[in-house]
Amino acid sequence: GFWSWCANSGDPHAWPATKKKLAMNESDTAMQTFGDDRRFKVDPRVDPSGEIVMEAHCKIAEGGGSLAPRVYFYDDTKGATGLVHVGFIGPHRYLRNASTN
Repeated sequence: GFWSWCANSGDPHAWPATKKKLAMNESDTAMQTFGDDRRFKVDPRVDPSGEIVMEAHCKIAEGGGSLAPRVYFYDDTKGATGLVHVGFIGPHRYLRNASTN
């Protein structure tokens, strides 16, 4: 998957795959409490509803806080679209979470 590619590809453009920079899922508590905030639009070929919950995210800045940017995505490179779908780019404060709420 994406984590493995980032960690092992040797590609100079790969995102640093560390726990402080990349999360492939959210905690159970975060999803139970704030899971609906992680529902973003995707191509209907991914899901007929046109939306999907995206847990995977790149952490642009470390340390949490309300302004720490996040990029939430869904990797469909082996699926119907062959694309990575980006659902959200922005400050952590726009997605409710245990760190900032």
